[in-house]
Amino acid sequence: DVPIGTVVAGRTDEGLDDLVGFFVNTLVMRTDLSGDPSFVELLGRVREAGLSALSNQDVPFELLVEELAPARSLSRNPLFQVMLAVENTAAAVLDLPGVRVGGAAAPAVAGPPRTVTTTFDLDLTVEETTGGLRGQLIGSTDLFDAGTVGTLAARVVRALEAVLADPTAPISTVDVLDGGERHQVLTGWNDTAAGWSPATLPGLFAEQVARDPDAAAVVFDGVEVTYADLAARAGRVAAHLRRLGAGPETVVAVQLPRGLDLIVATLGVVQAGAAFLPIDLDLPAERVDFMLADAGARIVLSDVDAPDADWQEAEVLPDSPAYVIYTSGSTGTPKGVVVPHAAVVNTLRWLAADYGLNASDRVLYKTPASFDVSVEELFLPLTIGATLVVARPGGHREPSYLAGLIRDEGVTYAEFVPSLLRAMLDEPSTVECRSLRHVLSGGEELTTAVRDRFFEVLPDARLYNTYGPTEAA
Repeated sequence: DVPIGTVVAGRTDEGLDDLVGFFVNTLVMRTDLSGDPSFVELLGRVREAGLSALSNQDVPFELLVEELAPARSLSRNPLFQVMLAVENTAAAVLDLPGVRVGGAAAPAVAGPPRTVTTTFDLDLTVEETTGGLRGQLIGSTDLFDAGTVGTLAARVVRALEAVLADPTAPISTVDVLDGGERHQVLTGWNDTAAGWSPATLPGLFAEQVARDPDAAAVVFDGVEVTYADLAARAGRVAAHLRRLGAGPETVVAVQLPRGLDLIVATLGVVQAGAAFLPIDLDLPAERVDFMLADAGARIVLSDVDAPDADWQEAEVLPDSPAYVIYTSGSTGTPKGVVVPHAAVVNTLRWLAADYGLNASDRVLYKTPASFDVSVEELFLPLTIGATLVVARPGGHREPSYLAGLIRDEGVTYAEFVPSLLRAMLDEPSTVECRSLRHVLSGGEELTTAVRDRFFEVLPDARLYNTYGPTEAA
């Protein structure tokens, strides 16, 4: 349904014909677009809806709003936001005996242009003339600029031209874009070709191990672990998991505090070919039980002490599941999302390319494992040869600790929800975090006050308002 408002004269009684006064009322009409009708069919539906509405035109609009009691907002009108007025009455003629009456154009007056107002989002007036229809579209300046309203008006004209050219065509085939707009949509905004070949998380990690095995992969609690050492530890976990039956299309839960063991375990799962299910230790037992059952996880990793063993990396395809992440559950029940390797790799490659990240970067890992941002924090550095700087368990709640860690370890990339970012900016020692080059903030409203404060405290860093790693992947 598409509700619009229209005006009626309100003079249904012949006794009102010669009475001076304002009797205009507002009607709300809905247009039924279901079933993809042709324009001819749509005209028939509008005619029936219009006649039905006119039978109730004596009901005051204010009374209708009062009875329906819709949710009110100061930002919009109730029931409809677009007004359509059709002026199809003959011009009034003033007939005075012995007097010839005519019209005269108003003289031009110097000064600002005449102000046109509307109480609706859009107000379309159409007038019948001897040469056809003449229209005027007025838009609310709170929502539209003049260029946008002009574009909408041009699209109305194109839609009318299209339906006149073929009134029997389904209305879904009516194209309201001109050539330039269509080109912008197809080859401008949607030109997403990047020239990247499909890849997997363990595949990209293995490339970094081979490229520079002695580079620092992880720094945690003052201990540095190289790429070669991290690969060896994860390989032992992967071999153990394979003996337990883990592999492609299976889910392994990882339930460990943030630290080196959590990283080793997660890498071991994907190297075994399975998908990892991160379990935050702070989650209620009922939710954990639900997630394990819902995801079908038969193995839970709560320790990474695995015996030495020779192992061969499992064949992992780009379409294979990489991890399962659960939403907060807007309906009360958490929803699991299966993210394949190709999707998460695409996101990580975009991050690295768009922000200019490379092996010299140092990425802060501090988001709880059950939140999807933690996947970005964990795998972004390990797939580009950078260093992962790990915050201690619970450290994500301590702005002074995080500021010190960023400063001491030379962190260049970090992600914060706006509420934590605000707390970080209130922490005096954050001004010492001069190594930061990229800060991402999402998951909540990022206010202009936080933005402005950010550039006061960290003038050399860049701030990105982001959202939805799972949705984007």
